[in-house]
Amino acid sequence: MSRAGALMAGLLSISAACEASHGIVRHAQLRELPDLACVRRVVAAMPSVTNVEESHSKRPSGASTGFVAEHHTYFFDVEDHRAQMTISVPSLGRVDYRQHMVRVNRRYPNEVLRAARQTMIAIERALESRCGVENLSEVVVERCLGFECPAPPDTR
Repeated sequence: MSRAGALMAGLLSISAACEASHGIVRHAQLRELPDLACVRRVVAAMPSVTNVEESHSKRPSGASTGFVAEHHTYFFDVEDHRAQMTISVPSLGRVDYRQHMVRVNRRYPNEVLRAARQTMIAIERALESRCGVENLSEVVVERCLGFECPAPPDTR
């Protein structure tokens, strides 16, 4: 490799190591797959949500068990920024829930993240009350990337 090529490769590896994620991630494990029509209605009914799109896919799990993994993804906009919720069944007896709004190397305005977080929490509460998802707001784990998570809202 030429000296210029080696220098370029070094710079690329340094820049890749410096990538920073910015946003919010909320995830949990659910007891069972909720009614997906109800999930869509909940997301679409949020006052702060616009432009809801969904995608559903099934793929072999990769194991020789013959299990087919399901992925149900809902894309939506909050203040003109794209967020995503995925409910997946990656293996028999396991249901994963995840909402996120994350970028790499581009910061969201803090007010957008606050609005997205409030919307995500409202979706989770509505999934509990309208779709029968048990204890979601109690078991969800939140990670804020590149900004400080506000204190959890008082649910009493």
